[in-house]
Amino acid sequence: MPRVTKIVPNGNFTGKYGVMYKFTYEFDDNVLLVASHKTEQSPFKIGDAVEYEIRGEYNGIKEGKVSKPNDFGKGGQVSPETQKRIDASWAIGQALTIGVTQTEEQLLNTAQWLLECRNKLIEKL
Repeated sequence: MPRVTKIVPNGNFTGKYGVMYKFTYEFDDNVLLVASHKTEQSPFKIGDAVEYEIRGEYNGIKEGKVSKPNDFGKGGQVSPETQKRIDASWAIGQALTIGVTQTEEQLLNTAQWLLECRNKLIEKL
């Protein structure tokens, strides 16, 4: 994982997300990259381990995104407790969507059944 070795503020501009602040980052793998953030201060410090994504190159300058590790949606891990909460919320939402609203017990039984169906399908795939 590359580490930030240098950060240089590089002006600002107004884009579709409002005022954005540009920074030129240098990493320990010798990549130089310009990235924009919504804050006047870079969210990173020298020595931070980061991930970056090069989205283009203009006039010989690489431009892209710098992020904390796993912030690109590449399957960052969540705790088992958090995953249980996500699963339970999904199942209850689905049970309500299909119209189970008579009693709490029926709602919970349907939600549990949906989770079991999902797990069985995952096993088959």
